[in-house]
Amino acid sequence: MSGETHRTQSETSAEEAYKAEYERLMETLISQIEREAFLDARKTVQSVLRLRPADQAALDANAFLAEHLSQQSDEGKALRGHAAWVNSVAFTSDSQFAISGAGGAISNGQLADGDDRTIRLWDLADLEEIHRFEGHTGLVTCVAWSPVRPQIASTSRDGSIALWDVSELRRIRLFQRNKPAELSVAFSEDGERLLTTGDDGVIRLWDVSSGNCIRRCSGHEGAATCVTFFADDRHALSAGLDGTIRLWDLENTVLVTQFKKAGAEWLALACTPDALTVFAAGSDGAIHRWNVTDGVESPPLVGHEGTINSIAVSPDGARVVSGGSDKTVRVWDIRSGTLVHTFAGHRDAVNSVAVAPDNRSILSGSSDTTIRLWPMPL
Repeated sequence: MSGETHRTQSETSAEEAYKAEYERLMETLISQIEREAFLDARKTVQSVLRLRPADQAALDANAFLAEHLSQQSDEGKALRGHAAWVNSVAFTSDSQFAISGAGGAISNGQLADGDDRTIRLWDLADLEEIHRFEGHTGLVTCVAWSPVRPQIASTSRDGSIALWDVSELRRIRLFQRNKPAELSVAFSEDGERLLTTGDDGVIRLWDVSSGNCIRRCSGHEGAATCVTFFADDRHALSAGLDGTIRLWDLENTVLVTQFKKAGAEWLALACTPDALTVFAAGSDGAIHRWNVTDGVESPPLVGHEGTINSIAVSPDGARVVSGGSDKTVRVWDIRSGTLVHTFAGHRDAVNSVAVAPDNRSILSGSSDTTIRLWPMPL
């Protein structure tokens, strides 16, 4: 009798474990489908079917996923929550989290700031919003993550530049306000300085600790749309609607050299980690590139249909990623100049792209109000 009782208890325990595992997998599957994480859901449904090959709910889910993925083989993971255009995205230094800046709407045919002018912090493992920062009165144009501290810098159409502390979940500094729109911001590698630029075409260098503007570089005719530190952080690159890409000596606030394309209106700028190649893109739908040493331009990367709004170079210097008004994210091989992959999941223009520091993922932000996480193609 005791042996039979022992076997019965063991069987009951196994059945309970089996049932618990099935319920866990089904809960995971439902969550993945709701989040549109379809590639992950496909793996989960296969695990369910190994447990219960005839389970109708799992069979139905498998059929749905097979049909969906046959139509769109490269499904990005969607992060949802913004109620306006996502204008800027960036990874944190550990590649585990993302930040985004939003705002913008068309009202009576004119650009308006929209109701959502927030900066948001996201957990990329759960695809969940962790926190939102509010304070800009205009749409957020750009966000940047500090390489050394849990801090976010942001710029806005209202002309303000802000610094946010992620540990304390608050704004800790406002560098300026009530100025012409600021369009771009970047941290130095040591996190001690910021570069900004905007509608007035002036490149400003800021001390993060004091909030003081310590250098100004002027020369663009009209708006400068993007700026970044270059090489040793003693130089800066900027690009503008005047068709120029300018290399500045920040210590002496002088122009070192420039690259110019007649008729171009630059909206995106990037450079390789070795500081040998500069990329710019904008209204003509091509990615242009120059050798910094001799100024020679290589053949452009062509494939987008319409304006390119953002470009980013991978940390290993092998790929450049672009996003544009054609709703696609494209990955290019820098050495060969060939298109590696096209991601098509957004329903409106892609405004911003970023590559993870670990080189494994790509972020994109869109006017469809979503952020998408894509795998870096092999």
